[in-house]
Amino acid sequence: MSSSRVRRNLWLLLLVLIALFLSAPGVFAATLVFNGTLEGETNPFDDYVFVLSTGQTITVDMVCDPSTPLDPALQILNSSNVVLVSDDDGGTVMCQQSRSSRIVFTAPSAGSYTIRASSYEIVFDNDPTDNNADGDYTLTVDGVSSPPTGVVVYYGMLEGETNPFDDYPFTLAAGQTITVNMVCDPSTPLDPALQILNSSNIVLTSDDDGGTVMCQQSRSSRIVFTAPSAGIYIVRASSYEIVFDNDPIDDNADGDYILTISGVDVPPAPLITSAPAVSIPVDAPFSHTFTATGSPTPVFTYANENLPPGVIRIGDALSGTPTVPGIYSIDVTAANGIVPDAFQTFTITVNGTAP
Repeated sequence: MSSSRVRRNLWLLLLVLIALFLSAPGVFAATLVFNGTLEGETNPFDDYVFVLSTGQTITVDMVCDPSTPLDPALQILNSSNVVLVSDDDGGTVMCQQSRSSRIVFTAPSAGSYTIRASSYEIVFDNDPTDNNADGDYTLTVDGVSSPPTGVVVYYGMLEGETNPFDDYPFTLAAGQTITVNMVCDPSTPLDPALQILNSSNIVLTSDDDGGTVMCQQSRSSRIVFTAPSAGIYIVRASSYEIVFDNDPIDDNADGDYILTISGVDVPPAPLITSAPAVSIPVDAPFSHTFTATGSPTPVFTYANENLPPGVIRIGDALSGTPTVPGIYSIDVTAANGIVPDAFQTFTITVNGTAP
């Protein structure tokens, strides 16, 4: 299963659950199913955050895809990122290396809890290079009473002298807890570091190596942050060289990263709102503008441009007079840093007989 399909499925499920939760007059009880893909060195675990009441019991099953070598393991953590319980082989479904994982958990107090889907190699053996840390899984959570808190994923690239950090602002309620992970692309030298700032641009907390994913120079960065008061907070993705060493020319200030923030209100991913197809007569003036919604404002990219003779693209608009009948197309992608990107193959049918 591709990571883009996993993210798309998770995103759609979150939207459906949030819509149901907001429209329901009472408690929303559900069994939730998630599909994910793990890779020991670049994505050793996936976190799913839930709000539970005192005494509430949930049952969590993590089942491997037997066509992949993953040996699943589960953990449940509290809002302070303390592991409360772990399991390796508590399930009954056979995997290539062992059995599925299962936890029945009763919340000792009201609050947010994290279900961590991982592998035996990460949780118990600390061996991310073992191929049993890699593979697809299905996570089933039964007994939850609220949809999972929003998860936002950003992809970025830093360059110490020209783009030393990226800022991501969020509005948080008093006491709201978010978990931020900044993972390096191990093919680049970036040594990631995180900061959280308040609306006055004052740094409240910083982290260098709080994560578990190995980079070329160290480990990934991780912060669990609880807002002391309601307001705007900034998640700053940077590098050790910028945050702690003030050395922007060091190569370790440069590279790609993935930033994951859980526990926030999810901003909208891109949605292409312009028509996916048109049918037009030959030798008649034509124009079309691509539009999309989303926050931040999506940016369009184009590929496989097979436009009718006489029609050109300038920016996000097509215009001209088609001179040859036929069926033409152009691939359109809208992206704003919130997964999934929106994709459309825009089709132009030119009708009539060429002179």
